[in-house]
Amino acid sequence: MTGGSENDTSTRTSGALDSRTVPCQRRQYVIQLLREVDNPVGLAEIARHVAAIESGRAVGEVSSAHLRATYLNLYDRHVPALVASDRITYSHSDGTVSLQSEPEP
Repeated sequence: MTGGSENDTSTRTSGALDSRTVPCQRRQYVIQLLREVDNPVGLAEIARHVAAIESGRAVGEVSSAHLRATYLNLYDRHVPALVASDRITYSHSDGTVSLQSEPEP
């Protein structure tokens, strides 16, 4: 990711998923997908699902141009923001994203 180190970045998830804690729709899609599947998930797989949701198509029907644009936008902007906000981890070594456990009360 741009501006990041080559080492894995660790973060913590906090709070419920809503527009106040995750104001961007794409970031909400990422968090929701990670909550629904086993972690970790490859960024390319996340991009396929986000692009499909946004285009209203099945995952396999998304154009390669839309998929590429979605992947790059997630990689450059949204994943770093979610890492910085302590929602997820991103593994630079294998390109996977993981949702962190919510802190215990």
